Amino acid sequence: MAYFDPLHMNTLSIIREDHNEHFRRGRVLFASRNLSLIGVLDLERKEVVWSWGAKHLDWPHQPVLTDAGTILIFDNGAHRTHSRILELEPLTGKILWEYRGDPPESFYSKTMGGIQLLANGNILVTDSTRGRAFEITREGEIVWEYFNPDVDEQGQKRGAIYRMVRVGEEMLPAHLWERLATAQGD
Repeated sequence: MAYFDPLHMNTLSIIREDHNEHFRRGRVLFASRNLSLIGVLDLERKEVVWSWGAKHLDWPHQPVLTDAGTILIFDNGAHRTHSRILELEPLTGKILWEYRGDPPESFYSKTMGGIQLLANGNILVTDSTRGRAFEITREGEIVWEYFNPDVDEQGQKRGAIYRMVRVGEEMLPAHLWERLATAQGD
């Protein structure tokens, strides 16, 4: 039997607070890779109330709604052969910020990929298919980088990293954070 996945919904996240008429608490922010768009689903009305990207995105992953009401998007660029990170003002459709590798093809994950907005304003990026994660500033400077040490026998391909998440003190119970902090000192 052939595999058929016309939408390929790779991200579903519940909106936690009201931002505007479309981005309301309880609605779902989603990414549909195969349609190359992101959107907001109103579960009560069973309809998509906002969408963007069909002419701008190329197999997107993990849109993130920021506290400011903008959306960060991992745009894989599967057909243009380089990835990018976008920040979108959703009501106007204006791209406020963009990160590309230098040269552009130095950052490319045809499938998978992820982003996390960090407390310091930087962005943690998972370059999945290359087995790499890195933290960038809004100026595009890479300030931290990790490469999966699992490499194939020919030394040609790293093991993929599905998604990297920075765990902060606020994300763990105090006793676990203290234990981790103590272990770092050993």
